[in-house]
Amino acid sequence: MAIDTRHLAVRDGGVISVDTFGRGDAGELIITAAESVNVLGTSSSGENASFIRAGTGRGARGEGGDLTIRTGQFTVEAGAEVTVSSPDGQAGNLTLSANAIRLDRGRLTAETGASGDDSGANITLQGLDSLVMRDRSLISAEANGTANGGNITLEAADGFIIATPSNTPGSDIIANADRGNGGTVNITAQSLLGIDFRDRPTPDNDITASSRVGLAGTVGINTPEIDPSRGLAELPTNLTDATTQIVRSCGTNPTTANELGNFVITGRGGLPINPAESLESEAVLTEWVTGEGVEDESLSSSLPVYAPPVDAPIVEAETIAIAPNGQIALTAQAAATADNSWQSPSCTAPYPSSRSELRDPAIEDFD
Repeated sequence: MAIDTRHLAVRDGGVISVDTFGRGDAGELIITAAESVNVLGTSSSGENASFIRAGTGRGARGEGGDLTIRTGQFTVEAGAEVTVSSPDGQAGNLTLSANAIRLDRGRLTAETGASGDDSGANITLQGLDSLVMRDRSLISAEANGTANGGNITLEAADGFIIATPSNTPGSDIIANADRGNGGTVNITAQSLLGIDFRDRPTPDNDITASSRVGLAGTVGINTPEIDPSRGLAELPTNLTDATTQIVRSCGTNPTTANELGNFVITGRGGLPINPAESLESEAVLTEWVTGEGVEDESLSSSLPVYAPPVDAPIVEAETIAIAPNGQIALTAQAAATADNSWQSPSCTAPYPSSRSELRDPAIEDFD
């Protein structure tokens, strides 16, 4: 069976399978999803896990089928499983090509109950940028009875394999056997973080290929021989007081430069002979230089100049002028007018004894 899609989600107890429950062999399942494959959770009762399977049922004598998945992002979580297991027969092959694989309490298994030729009970994860395992996740090619453990190959030449701290038990990669021989685990990655090879399973995150009775299998871990920390320089942990490292001013002693080192300023203009002297008028000033053929155009020549209006100042009146028509004007200074057009009362004239003396026949109705 072949499935070709953009996204594939198997959830809430959903199943995709090509199983066998008799003497026949399971079928082959190929899934191609351009972006993602997600196998999530269990049924509402919690009894049936979501899974993708090309295996055999309990008691079946046939061999498990082959399962191939190609995608970008691959996720198995919350008790879901992807398997080619055959508990009583020969398991099939699980091949998974993905950029990123995330197992969060998820399982990839090729459990086998019989040892056939070398083509069965293999798990291959390839093209990885990252493989993240957390919360009791499992990658297993374990063998039952007298069968030999299967083979697990993880190819992440430019990526990382990470197992996060978890509740007991941890996340494991195992190719163990009971009475047969242990299987083979080969890992190629830039780094393994949080998971280590151990002779036998422990409550931690383990990589094992052991056997309870038979011979132990082999585990090969290929990581770069270059230690990234070799090129790092250890920095001091004690902070230095900056006030003891910087001189705030230069002394006038001629030997100051020799004692404290040199301090040079470059840029437009000249330099004094030493820091204690001022810049003399004879010093040469260098103008800014423009590239050949580049004209220095001033923006001020093309922009209009705005001159705000200036109001005439207000000054104190000093004289009083009376026009022939009786109009009185207060002026800052005496106007240069003919005697017959304006009358300017003198400040030294005697004050009139009565108001009637102020009247003039020419301005009778001024009052």
